[in-house]
Amino acid sequence: MVNRFLSIIGQSQTKKKLNFHLDVYNKTNFLPPLFLIGSKGHGKTSIAREICEYLKQQSGGEKNWIELNGTSVRKLSSFVNDLILPEINNKRVTLFVDEFHKMDLTIRDWLLSVFSLDSNYRSSARFQPDINLEFDFRQFSFIAASTNQEKLSSPLMERLKVVELEQYTKDDLVKILFQKAPEIEFIEGVENDIVSVSRGSPRLLGTPGGLAEDIIGYCQLHRRIIFGNKDWESLKQSLGIHLLGLQVKELELLRALTKGSLTLTCLAAKLGLDSKTVQKSVETYLHNQDLIRIDGKRFLTHKGRQILEQIDL
Repeated sequence: MVNRFLSIIGQSQTKKKLNFHLDVYNKTNFLPPLFLIGSKGHGKTSIAREICEYLKQQSGGEKNWIELNGTSVRKLSSFVNDLILPEINNKRVTLFVDEFHKMDLTIRDWLLSVFSLDSNYRSSARFQPDINLEFDFRQFSFIAASTNQEKLSSPLMERLKVVELEQYTKDDLVKILFQKAPEIEFIEGVENDIVSVSRGSPRLLGTPGGLAEDIIGYCQLHRRIIFGNKDWESLKQSLGIHLLGLQVKELELLRALTKGSLTLTCLAAKLGLDSKTVQKSVETYLHNQDLIRIDGKRFLTHKGRQILEQIDL
């Protein structure tokens, strides 16, 4: 089995599964429609782009690829007339749809027919009474990525080869930090404290404006290439970085619970947010880290109280 995805750190099982499918593709020219599922910032887009590039290379540059965000096409007629007919129909091409769960429902329902392959890896989908489109999955490849599989129907999921991305370990995150700041020498084990505030996300470490870039900027300001614990403490003070990477509204939520449990509605009012935003954007990480407990009302856990006390010292 060829070892691809060398630039992708971690995701060992994910890469093994994808390598298997690509090995089979090299023998059959067939890649099953892939659906990459994972948390935000876990590398779905990077992996999908690497697959697209690999398929292009294997075709001698003939098999181009198209990247589409699921929110960018709102109507089935536009999807077919502006993309499928001119760019995909009867062509060697890979289509990558990011944020697949946000694609219009009528388009996703139409794709059910596209993904209903026969024994020769072919399918057909009727667009209008007089237009029936043929697809040959030895020429056409499809990759989707999403953070939210719950919004996709079971029949659609059953037609896709689901590949779930793994959570990143601390060692993985340290390697990503080193990869993104290769000119910096980290000492005193400070790298472990740095990745502890990354919320388990490579994106918070390595993207433009991420922690690695902040550390590089700090070292440039101070004309050094060595970064240790005192430097990290100074940078945390400058950027307002807290334990576990907790953010302002998350800290406000924890503090609001110090005097007792609150309903979601009451908590939202205290934070100046609507209830849906509190549920989706504020309390999820706190709940995952066991800092709050949700049982109808919201409760501050013992761990949550301890973390808050350390931050508020």
